[in-house]
Amino acid sequence: MPRTSCWLDGGTPLPQKQLLYFPLIDRDIFEDASWVVNRRYFAIPRFVHDDLRLFLFFEECCFTKDSTGGLQFSSSEFFVL
Repeated sequence: MPRTSCWLDGGTPLPQKQLLYFPLIDRDIFEDASWVVNRRYFAIPRFVHDDLRLFLFFEECCFTKDSTGGLQFSSSEFFVL
């Protein structure tokens, strides 16, 4: 069973836009002369039978740098914790 199905416990999933409204942390985790890697962490709470459950995931975005230090988006990927 996928982690999200277990977390939902038969409930209805939130639309993706609502999941991404408020990141807990938005931080660059790596930077050098040609790359920047940024992560945004999210936690979505849900109460099930008086127990608090948190769905934790993060988005990792990679950017390339040009000669002036400007950033250009390269890729994005989501990871479930």
